[in-house]
Amino acid sequence: MQTEQITQAKDKYRHVKDLRGQVFGRLKVITLAPYSSWLGRKASWICQCECGQSTIIASQALIRGMTRSCGCLRREQAKAFRYQTYEAYRLRKTGEI
Repeated sequence: MQTEQITQAKDKYRHVKDLRGQVFGRLKVITLAPYSSWLGRKASWICQCECGQSTIIASQALIRGMTRSCGCLRREQAKAFRYQTYEAYRLRKTGEI
């Protein structure tokens, strides 16, 4: 019974490129996500981010470089941008520029 299920799974996923162990930006691919959690019939992977968060990402997004983290990278970039904007405002306001 177990062998039959493994054979069926291999047939079902044979068109999917194996990305296990590869790193895309901050994401390391752990394993193929269950078919029920695929994003719109696109093969999806369970990935572990450097920050520790796990997330499910579509294969195309990983391969094309559209997704590089779980969202922590965007938060860090936004925080840095807000800080730079604030510093520029503060310097203009105090006349230090």
